[in-house]
Amino acid sequence: MEEPAPPKKKKETKFKLSTEVLVAIVGLMGVIVTACISIFPIVVARWDARATQNAQFAITQTVEANLTKIALSATATASETPVPPTHTATATATASKTPTNTPTKTKTRTPSPTPTKGPEGLRYCVNAYLVNVREGPSTQYGAIGNLTGADCLYFDAANIGGTWLRISPYQPDEYKDVERGWIYIELLGLSENKRLPEITLTPTPTFTPTETYTPSPTLTPSLTPTPTLTLTPTAEG
Repeated sequence: MEEPAPPKKKKETKFKLSTEVLVAIVGLMGVIVTACISIFPIVVARWDARATQNAQFAITQTVEANLTKIALSATATASETPVPPTHTATATATASKTPTNTPTKTKTRTPSPTPTKGPEGLRYCVNAYLVNVREGPSTQYGAIGNLTGADCLYFDAANIGGTWLRISPYQPDEYKDVERGWIYIELLGLSENKRLPEITLTPTPTFTPTETYTPSPTLTPSLTPTPTLTLTPTAEG
């Protein structure tokens, strides 16, 4: 007969932790604990803030409810108080007052601007490079200004004979200094005056030279020479 086989022993599985695994587990637990410690104050602060808001909201609701009750009671009290009747005599007296006349301001007229008067006469342009404007219709009068070929002005009169034309007043600002001055007609490209009126002027001034005093030269006295004696030796006999 065969011997019965001995019963098999169950293998015992034992999990052995190495040192590295233990160190890793301890480090992970430390990280978790540190994170919990750092988050805890934030959670507590948020919880306190929310609790404070809830408390303030409850206080505000209570205050609003009390104010509403007070307002309702005041309205009810005011509606129960009888309003005394108004006296019609006061209204009548007020209406019978004579209204005072408020003086109205008289509108003042704004003066309209005076229209600027323009030059009168005929418009001619200078037909020369440079022209002298003189005080009268002659070269014996002094020059008061000059014009060039780019200048065009208005003329209102001429001298007797029509050889000079007079510049009319109310010219533009750049010609104010030559108003009522005279220009020789040919310098305007005209041969004669056909349209401007001739006016009589004072006689042409004549040039009278003044005498010039010339002082006579001062005579310088000359010295008379003193005669000198010359001794002539004589021979003794």
